[in-house]
Amino acid sequence: MVCFAVSRKYKGYCVAGKELANRSESPWIRPVSSNAMGELPLKTILLEDGNKPGFLDIIKIAIKKPLPHYYQTENCLVDADKRWERVGRLKCEELGEYCDRMDTPWENGHHSVNGTNDRIPIEVANERCESSLVLIEPRDLYLILTTGLTYKQKIRAEFVYSGATYNLSVTDPFVGKIYADRKAGRYRIEESPLYLCISLGESLDGYSYKLVAGMIGLRG
Repeated sequence: MVCFAVSRKYKGYCVAGKELANRSESPWIRPVSSNAMGELPLKTILLEDGNKPGFLDIIKIAIKKPLPHYYQTENCLVDADKRWERVGRLKCEELGEYCDRMDTPWENGHHSVNGTNDRIPIEVANERCESSLVLIEPRDLYLILTTGLTYKQKIRAEFVYSGATYNLSVTDPFVGKIYADRKAGRYRIEESPLYLCISLGESLDGYSYKLVAGMIGLRG
């Protein structure tokens, strides 16, 4: 599969990508573990060189069986005894061919206190969402950094897609790393092209939240 997301999930990781075929029609794959929340331990995702998979890496993963969970239809149980293998890398100019074609990333109109169009009632997600992963090319992207007494830093992405505005939490650890020493504020992202891998997370207080699991473009 082509790797489009390596994000934080509890004490482990969430990895997601598309099969290397048919471009935009390629099915999504989210490898999961047998843990209660499906997060992947670091030792499971390490490649033969000791590194984590990178964006656009083409990786070979041993899958035991499909393990769909409600709207997260892409979940597949990995064979934790077999090491993941990097077999190539997707060319940057091919990335746009893998974007999903849609009017909106799932249903809009549901907002959290800090977000915009950033969540879906869980019953709506279960009934109407056939996939929990999308790859899009946004416009007018900003990163919003905040700090607080009980947390060091939080990052949200505000952008426009198909005429609608979104403000979503960012779980891509690479973004957190490169912005770790920045002051709280609003930062316009000028990189182009730039793509977002957005995931519907686990249920929380009756909602599934839209999360920016990968920002592909900041890495150069």
